[in-house]
Amino acid sequence: MPPRLRVDPANPPKEEWLPVGDALLHLDRYLPDRPAAARVIVLHGGGTHGGFLAPFGVMVQRQGYEAVLPDLPGYGRTQVVDRRGLRYSDWAETATALVGHETANDPRPLVLLGLSMGGMLAYDVAGRRGDIAAVVASCLLDPSRPEVRQQISRTP
Repeated sequence: MPPRLRVDPANPPKEEWLPVGDALLHLDRYLPDRPAAARVIVLHGGGTHGGFLAPFGVMVQRQGYEAVLPDLPGYGRTQVVDRRGLRYSDWAETATALVGHETANDPRPLVLLGLSMGGMLAYDVAGRRGDIAAVVASCLLDPSRPEVRQQISRTP
């Protein structure tokens, strides 16, 4: 990564843990030097974790906004009871709970930025909540289409 998108060892993200249902959600929070006018939750896709998207957290932080990067259930340092039983709906419920936590006592606008399956998740959560300022999504899959299900499923 170019230096402008690397995590600064002198200013690492603030690590947090948030209980959500039976999970303990791991978060990295990137805080700018001055109070931020808005926050951005960055949602990863399948097979990765929030830390993998650290360059997006740094980019948001350096633009003067606060970034929150969760490790969705089954990935990263988030702790779950049973990884084998996880479904997309668990991600949607977790991300929706995270948004609820972030907006409970904070009136600042909240943006959801989702990459890969995180893009579909951002869109889903915004539809569930209705109080999201904007959605930035890189991938909007329609799992109701058989050809899409075939490509995103591990087994037929």
